[in-house]
Amino acid sequence: MNKMLQNYGKARAISQSPTQLVGTLFHKCAHYLNLMENNIQEKSYYERFLNSEKASAILTNLMASLDETSPETRDFSEEVKQFCYLMLSYITEINQKERVDLCQKTSYLLREMGNVWEGV
Repeated sequence: MNKMLQNYGKARAISQSPTQLVGTLFHKCAHYLNLMENNIQEKSYYERFLNSEKASAILTNLMASLDETSPETRDFSEEVKQFCYLMLSYITEINQKERVDLCQKTSYLLREMGNVWEGV
């Protein structure tokens, strides 16, 4: 059953449009932030580190894949990059200061951005 669900998830990801995939990535980052919030409350430092690394890797790879070849997309790409940089700085601050409130705020922002991208 688990293998069947994994195959369904892969097939669904292949059939999504690029904007829906970006929305899914933002939602996945929000999921990792929720896990980090639980890790902070449970004092699970290693798990928090792993989840923050996963969220950071998604945001970093997303920034690297933005199209900056044409003038029309350059400004838009820059705005998305600034958002990703802000989220990365929040993740760093969450790890340094163990701030659950910032973790919740960041998760909310990522979910909202994911909803925007899935609606495009």
